[in-house]
Amino acid sequence: MFLLILFLEFTNEDGTHLAAVPLLVLLVLTIVSSFAAWRWEKVGGVVVIMGALGQSVAAFLSSFYFGLGALSFLSVLIYGVPFLIVGILFLLTSQREMQGR
Repeated sequence: MFLLILFLEFTNEDGTHLAAVPLLVLLVLTIVSSFAAWRWEKVGGVVVIMGALGQSVAAFLSSFYFGLGALSFLSVLIYGVPFLIVGILFLLTSQREMQGR
C-alpha cells in the first residue's frame, strides 16, 4: 500500500507539495529500514520504530497544511501504526533469538 502511495506521488503530474516531502522521505527510509530489519532485527526494529514515530509527527503536521483539521489523528494512525507494529515485532524476534542462544 505504501509503495503504491509512493508510486502515485512520483508519477503525479501536479508535483509534490512541500508539506508532503518530509513525510515521503520518512516513508522511503522506513520502508528501506524494514527490509534491512530482516537481516538485523534489533537495530532494524529500533530504526523502524523511530521512522514510524517520525512519520506520525510528519503526517500530523502536514495534515494541517492540507486542511484535515479534526481528522489529523487519522493520518497519524494510517502512516505510523503499521510500521510501529512491524518494528515491535522485529524487536520481539531479536529478543526471542537471544533467549534461544
